[in-house]
Amino acid sequence: MDFIEGLPKSNGFEVSLVVVYRVSKYGHFLTLKHPYTAKTVADLFIKEVVRLHGYPKSIVSARDKVFLSNFWKELFKMADTKLNRSTAYHPQSNGKIEVVNRGVETYLHCFCGERPKEWARWLHWAEYWYNTTSQRSLGITPFQAVYGRLPPPIYYGDWDTPNSTFDEQLKERVITLGALKEHLRIAPENMKRSVDKKRREVEYMKNVDEAVEKLKAEGLEVLGIVCHVSNAQQRKNLVEKTIQKYGKIDVVVSNAAVNPSVDSILKTQESVLDKLWDINVKASVLLLQDVAPHLQRGSSVVLISSIEGYQPSSLLAMYGVTKTALLGLTKALAAEMAPDTRVNCVAPGFVPTHFADFLVTNEAVRKGVESKTLLNRLGTTEDMAAATAFLASDDASYITGETLVVAGGMPSRL
Repeated sequence: MDFIEGLPKSNGFEVSLVVVYRVSKYGHFLTLKHPYTAKTVADLFIKEVVRLHGYPKSIVSARDKVFLSNFWKELFKMADTKLNRSTAYHPQSNGKIEVVNRGVETYLHCFCGERPKEWARWLHWAEYWYNTTSQRSLGITPFQAVYGRLPPPIYYGDWDTPNSTFDEQLKERVITLGALKEHLRIAPENMKRSVDKKRREVEYMKNVDEAVEKLKAEGLEVLGIVCHVSNAQQRKNLVEKTIQKYGKIDVVVSNAAVNPSVDSILKTQESVLDKLWDINVKASVLLLQDVAPHLQRGSSVVLISSIEGYQPSSLLAMYGVTKTALLGLTKALAAEMAPDTRVNCVAPGFVPTHFADFLVTNEAVRKGVESKTLLNRLGTTEDMAAATAFLASDDASYITGETLVVAGGMPSRL
């Protein structure tokens, strides 16, 4: 059992207490008002749950102050109910129930968001629809698991009635049940996206931590921060943490890029076009808008473009166009930020990183690319880092508005 907070106020209610039975997955969705106490929650639990099913043998709950109170402990001690607690950081203590509760929470948030002023009035139907919908893990509905029979059917057809109030209520119920059905269908999809996002966040942090450890092993002082450059809050956090740690910013390197499609330009979907522009071009501008107030005289900005910016290939056409934009952005920013800040650009050739792993996995492609370079080899990350470090350093103090092509002699003319 757990509380779902953050719901819009409806008839004075703004919290739902969700109780899901471990085996049957049968759920009760109950309404609460702030402020609630252990006693009010216990009274509601007894009234709506215990009177139907009796006291449970055990309860798994979050570490809310209500569930940690002496009143709550004494009440269930008397009923011989074992109290177990889980946390968001240790969901393994709750197992599958945690997954069920997250699905229910997503389901209710979707429904309540659609009917922000009326959700409390219709919550009982949300509970009914949830309990009469088949659960994949059970193979049957929670209602069948508890009562051993199918739930009684609900009439959905046209009802000829002279009572306009009843007719209006019936129509509203049909619309609401339809919405509930749709929300219950998409809740697992939304939950999966949320879980995948959190998993990616953990993976990103792991990658940052590994990079930090490698650099520290070389005797460098390093601060690692995860930052999705398209996320305004994370950009702000990146700048704030850097200023807190070092008090100033001397160098900015904008290196983020994506290439989510190999379609031709005229067949590229609008959503892909938006993503390419947002990450590859727009994010550099927004990042520099956040950073600019903190740059010192003599500071340096290095944008990372690509050899593709000079002659976009068919498989990287739109990606190449965004990299061409960075060449122009370099010129424009160099003029705007002078004389205090220099702005330059590095245009790497083909480097077999994770971003371009096709160069490694396909030997024919690799040899074809190598043959286009005068040095007959692919670039390395060290090659690109050296060029970037040069432009950022005082050794390049009289260079601004320029693009340094690091591509082994590949043609680079617009």
